[in-house]
Amino acid sequence: MKLSFLLITMMMLAAFAQGQDLIVTQEGDSINCRITNEQDGLVYFTSKVDGKYTNTNLPENQITSVVKGFYIGKGNEDLIGSKKRKYPQFRIGANAGLTYYFFGFIPDDTDDWIREYYKDLRTGFNFNIDAFYYPDKNWGIGFRYHSFNSSVQQDSVVVTFPDSTTKFGMIRDDISISYIGPVFSARYIGPDNSYIFYGNLSIGWVTFYNDGLLVDTFTEKGYAIGQYGSLGIEYFIDYGLSIGVEIGATRAFVTDYRVNDNGYHYTESNPDYAKAIYLFDISIGLRYTY
Repeated sequence: MKLSFLLITMMMLAAFAQGQDLIVTQEGDSINCRITNEQDGLVYFTSKVDGKYTNTNLPENQITSVVKGFYIGKGNEDLIGSKKRKYPQFRIGANAGLTYYFFGFIPDDTDDWIREYYKDLRTGFNFNIDAFYYPDKNWGIGFRYHSFNSSVQQDSVVVTFPDSTTKFGMIRDDISISYIGPVFSARYIGPDNSYIFYGNLSIGWVTFYNDGLLVDTFTEKGYAIGQYGSLGIEYFIDYGLSIGVEIGATRAFVTDYRVNDNGYHYTESNPDYAKAIYLFDISIGLRYTY
C-alpha cells in the first residue's frame, strides 16, 4: 500500500514538471525552457540542446519577456520589469528508505534466538512526505509526515510468564511508528540552481503501535511528543524535478500506553521506564520545487 502511494506521488511530481516556459530575447529568439530561478539580474533556466538538458542563464536586459507555463496553455506573461519571484518558494516531496530502530540494549545473558529476534526487529522501512514554503531564499517552514514499520515472527517457542507458567506457541511483533508535525527548514541553493543542500528540525506528535502475539494476541498503543531532524541534498534532473538523498533521526519517549492483552484492557504508566524510540533513517526520493 505504501509503495503504491509512493509510486502515485512520484508520477504526480513528474507530471507537474511537464509545464514549460518561453523566453523571448531582444534579438527575437524564442527559447523553450523551464525557468528555475531569477536572481541578481539573471534568469536561470534549463533547456534541451541536441537531445541533452543544460542549465544556463541570460541577463534580464537581453530578454524582452518571459511567459510562464506557455506550453501548457497558461499564457500568463511575466514581464522582466514587473514584480517577480527571485528564488523557488515551494517544494513538495516523497521519500522512502531504510530505518534502524533502537529501543535499548540487549542484555548479554539473553538467549541467542531472542537476541536474533530483536536484531531483526531493529530494521525496517520508512516512508515520508513533506511540503514547504520558503518566504526567504535560505529558510522556510513546512509540514512532514513520516512512518516506520518493522515486523518479526518466531514460530514454535516456549514462553515462560512471570508467574512461572509456560506456554508453547508463536511470538510476533508488528510495530508501526508515525511522526507528524511542523518543520523549520534551512537551505543552500547551489550555483545555477543545480542542487540544494538543506537541513530540517521539527517537534511533533509520535504514535507507537504494536500488533503483537505472545502465544496470545495483544496490542500496544502509545503517544508522545517527539523531535525530528534531517540533512539532505537534491540534484535537479529535469526542470523543477529533483532526486535527493536524506538522512534523518527521530526521538521520543512513550511513558503512557494502552495495552489490550487477549481482551483485557489496561494502561501502563511509568515515567521511570519509558518506551524509548530512536529512529535513524536513510532515504531517497523525488521533489518538485517551483
